[in-house]
Amino acid sequence: MATLEHAVTEGVSFALTDEQRALRELAHEFAEKEIRPKAADYDEHQTHPADVIAKAHEVGLMNLHVPAEYGGPELGLLDGALVSEELNWGCSGMGTAIAVNGLGAGPVIIAGTEEQKRTWLAPLAEAPILCSFGLTEPDAGSDVARIKSTAVRKGGEYVLNGSKTFITNAGHAAWTVIFAKTDPAEGHRGISAFVVPMDTPGVTIEKHLDKMGQRSTDTSAFALTDVVVPAANRLGEEGDGFKIAMQTLDGTRPGTAIGAVGVARAAFEYASDYAKGRVTPQGHALLLDGEAVRRRHGDGGDHRCRPDLRRLRLHQGVPGREADAGRQALPDLRGHLADPAAGDRPRRPAPTGLGAPSSNTCRLLARYHAARCPAPPAAKPPPALLGRLRRAYAGCVLSRPNSFGYWGSLRPCIAWC
Repeated sequence: MATLEHAVTEGVSFALTDEQRALRELAHEFAEKEIRPKAADYDEHQTHPADVIAKAHEVGLMNLHVPAEYGGPELGLLDGALVSEELNWGCSGMGTAIAVNGLGAGPVIIAGTEEQKRTWLAPLAEAPILCSFGLTEPDAGSDVARIKSTAVRKGGEYVLNGSKTFITNAGHAAWTVIFAKTDPAEGHRGISAFVVPMDTPGVTIEKHLDKMGQRSTDTSAFALTDVVVPAANRLGEEGDGFKIAMQTLDGTRPGTAIGAVGVARAAFEYASDYAKGRVTPQGHALLLDGEAVRRRHGDGGDHRCRPDLRRLRLHQGVPGREADAGRQALPDLRGHLADPAAGDRPRRPAPTGLGAPSSNTCRLLARYHAARCPAPPAAKPPPALLGRLRRAYAGCVLSRPNSFGYWGSLRPCIAWC
């Protein structure tokens, strides 16, 4: 966009264009009308949101980064982040199910030939087809070099064997980009990438994993047993797989992080609304009138948490804005963000989207219902509110693995959900 180019040449700017504001409003309206009414039921029953995915595709909220020449909108990372925040505000499970096509299609966009892009990307724009990213294995998560899946060349074909786990949407995907070793002795330099249709003989979905959060997103484990794919399905050259995987993840991490900001926003809003109408167990005053609560949430939550949410959004927006401009993010800027209006000193923001907003709001809902100070049954938060709390907390946990320190204060509430 010309406006974006002008903003970058003048310095880092976070002013949205009219098109970006319209896109964000579209995503918010979709989350409010299509996602939230179904979030609790789909989460409880682990329902795959095929109907919501189809509607998201219809209104143009899927496959945002597919190039225009293959039928996609070819939007930038910041545009995708705006959509991701709103969809995850609605429900992090459904938001992930909709957005993860960007992860699955990423390797093809990055390393595919013209023929491969027309074969695999064009159909995504025509119908609500899902694809997935097959990297993680039972013994290899962050340490990609430890993957054990193999791909052996036999003439004009490759034979794949191995297993994958925690693969989002794999149980409903039309195809998956599989990372396997063509030269096991070379470690990460021996990894190659292949597009594998999920109906290929030898591909077996072994288990749909039961998760604490994002339960409306399918996360599956599957096996590869003598799976034969043509050499034409290999992305790049042999040994390019690790590089392709890392480039793909670099492009999708801003969207994942800003999705957690959407979850934090939702938790903040739920807690603020609850505090405004909840009377303390003693029946003397509104919860929001308590000094400790007001210090965390202010008049409806404007004092502490809103600056943190703004800081988090800025922290996650820099990578998208800079990547769209063809530059790396600015570590000095992201490392010294502050809100002078709130009296903050420059400090490093939370490393992921959980941060203070969701921890404070979750604690607000949990503290008055802890096991050591049980409230009478009538004082329990409404089940629907508790369900939202559990989904918000679980969504944040998935975005920040070290956040289990909050489990102690949340456990009583989650037990009621």
